[in-house]
Amino acid sequence: MNYLTEEEIETMWALSRANPGLFTEKEIANERQKLNEYLELFISNSLQSTDTNFKKFEIQKGLTMEHLKLDFDSFGKSFVARELTVDGYLFLHSLIVLEYLNYLEIKDISERTAPIILKNRFFEANNIIDSETLYSDGILQFNKKRVTISDSEDSEQHFVMDVLFKNKNKNWSFDEIAESLERDYAKNDSEKYYGTFYKINKKIEKETGFTDFLQLTSKEVQINKKYLP
Repeated sequence: MNYLTEEEIETMWALSRANPGLFTEKEIANERQKLNEYLELFISNSLQSTDTNFKKFEIQKGLTMEHLKLDFDSFGKSFVARELTVDGYLFLHSLIVLEYLNYLEIKDISERTAPIILKNRFFEANNIIDSETLYSDGILQFNKKRVTISDSEDSEQHFVMDVLFKNKNKNWSFDEIAESLERDYAKNDSEKYYGTFYKINKKIEKETGFTDFLQLTSKEVQINKKYLP
């Protein structure tokens, strides 16, 4: 099968989203199936062209993701995506396939622009956290989940997390944590603090899948900056 033009895939996308008042549900479902089958061919690099060399899908996907990430940095998760002009690159194809793969939602397409909303899979693929990271009363709010660090406000894990969140961007040495807790610090205390933070990291990994929320050495700990807004 040959590549569609950008205009043709825009029409196919619009028909797959048509108002049921204009078409029957069966007709809309057929259009959606045709679009999905075409997108699978695009993803698998199975389409052909007689006059243009198109980049492989993964390259086009990468170009689009980088383009959208720059827009996210400027405008947030909801914005109007505009065409990126690169030889061998199909902007609407790439945008529509990212919707098909659940990275984003397209609200409309008009004149090579599309209002979109980025979805969780986009943020996960780019290591962007689409929510503020907070800690209070033994609960870590992270990646739109609530992780119970401690059921008790009188636990070591709660005490040290409270200290970290006094300054989330700080690289804390263990002796600074002890000082903040108004404790004396001895050299062999480093193993105790390391063990406490290691267990916290494992709890977070179990609930969220992220293994590196805390960046931990034998003497220091810091919240990974990529998980902070």
